[in-house]
Amino acid sequence: MVTLSGNRLNPRSFTLSTLDVAQHLGRIVRFGGSVKGWWTVLQHSLLVARLMHKYLDDPRLEICGLHHDDAEVLTGDVVRPWKSPETAALQAMLDTVIGASLGLPDFTEDDRVVVKEYDDLACKVEAHVMAPIVVTRHPTSFGPLENAEKHFKEGLFDGLWSGDLAADMHSTWNADGALIRMFVAEHERLMKACGMEIRPPRAITLPGVDGALPIDDRTTGFAL
Repeated sequence: MVTLSGNRLNPRSFTLSTLDVAQHLGRIVRFGGSVKGWWTVLQHSLLVARLMHKYLDDPRLEICGLHHDDAEVLTGDVVRPWKSPETAALQAMLDTVIGASLGLPDFTEDDRVVVKEYDDLACKVEAHVMAPIVVTRHPTSFGPLENAEKHFKEGLFDGLWSGDLAADMHSTWNADGALIRMFVAEHERLMKACGMEIRPPRAITLPGVDGALPIDDRTTGFAL
């Protein structure tokens, strides 16, 4: 696979930039596309980080929340009922590799448990706002509407979603889109707050890759 910026993503040459992450996640629609507007994994990631800032104000956890779905650049957004343990393990491994490429802080399993709590909260809120048909079909899965309305009225979606399909698509689709730039700026702010160096992405080899390898697009001419 080759990113929109030209970085290669395979076990022999894995380099992913923050802009790559933002732009690719900005083209993946949540809830398998069952949304009433344009709502992507990029917007979801920003919402998770925003919720964590509101309730925790811990930059190291917030940047983990901002990047918690980075693996979906490679796997896509697998809707929860179809996410097997094997898929979850693959995504966790990819998150680790992507974090190494971006120079993110190390995250513990305890950190990931906290992020999961806010990931679930974001899912419940955005389902009521963006995917009411999903809530209707699964009425006990997303909590009461009043909880989602409370967060919506408190401004958690401000700047993340306008309701204008063309404007929202532009903000997540193009490299100069407002939400692309917001993701990159938030990444840089949180890295500085954590005392981490902001540097160009580093080339990484996936752990345990030796012997039999996937087909390399540099020898076949195909982009995988």
